[in-house]
Amino acid sequence: MVVEILGDIFITPPAFGLDHLIQICLYKARYPLLIPINKVRKCKAFTELRQSDCLALEQQFNAIIQGVKKVPKVKISGTDSRLFDVEEGIWYLSQPLSIVLENSLNDEYLWKAAIKFLTTDKLLQNAVNNGWLHFENGGGCGNVANVVEAKSKSFEALPKNNYRYLRCYVILDSDKDYPTSPQKSSYDVLLDKLDEMDVFVHILEKRSMENYLPDETFATISGISQAYREAYLALTPLQKDFFNIHKGFKRIASRTDLSAEVALFFDSVSDTHFDFLNMGAEMANFKSDFPTFMEDHHVHKTTLKNRVAHQRDPDELENVLNEIVELL
Repeated sequence: MVVEILGDIFITPPAFGLDHLIQICLYKARYPLLIPINKVRKCKAFTELRQSDCLALEQQFNAIIQGVKKVPKVKISGTDSRLFDVEEGIWYLSQPLSIVLENSLNDEYLWKAAIKFLTTDKLLQNAVNNGWLHFENGGGCGNVANVVEAKSKSFEALPKNNYRYLRCYVILDSDKDYPTSPQKSSYDVLLDKLDEMDVFVHILEKRSMENYLPDETFATISGISQAYREAYLALTPLQKDFFNIHKGFKRIASRTDLSAEVALFFDSVSDTHFDFLNMGAEMANFKSDFPTFMEDHHVHKTTLKNRVAHQRDPDELENVLNEIVELL
């Protein structure tokens, strides 16, 4: 994310905190920083900066001007009230980007695997390593808006709307039982609220994070019976996307107890396989243990890509990562 500091910031007397703002940007090359060097080079505020910082700013200015033009995502001004001033810039740029997940303790395993194997951009891994990106627990879809709203409260002393300073990206499970299942009504309210906050949100194509686990890893899980593993692996790729791996069909008495849409979607499943799947995974500590299999050695670029190849968007995971990169 390119940050631009306008020339008016350097006019005597210079804006208070300018040096701190520049340090936030330059530290470990966190943000490409564009300053109109040709206009401020002789300003007292610029000449009093550390010599190493002046050199770094000159180099960044030249690299940005000569390279692929990128529109600055954040502009800092001392005179334009529509933009951030230095204090606002410090608040905004010093905070990490929060990836709000329904359950960060479990769901982050998928995204850490995606960052590791599906992108060659070191920015994402550097952001994780340096604490510039962190996964935050939303406490379930019903509580996500409260979490984001609570984060905005810390900006009440600043001049603009609280939501203007938020740095969040929300990822939600679809919780769908079949591909054309209607979106949950609770999501309509949540999405409206997140839109009001101007927060980016992505709803997974699959039912939940668990459904992204590659088959190669699922086949080796010792905490699930072999019969259950075989029944699951016999499902079509699309059926695996919407099957409740933990609870199965919730131990119903017969297929007739399924809704017509779910029954039709899983109609090709044999009676024998259905009986095993009906019982659920029967895995102790499923919620905490199952997600950790995203760290299995069978999880890598090829297996992750294979698991989403049939989707409406086979590049879903990379596209989410690209959107996150734009916010960093």
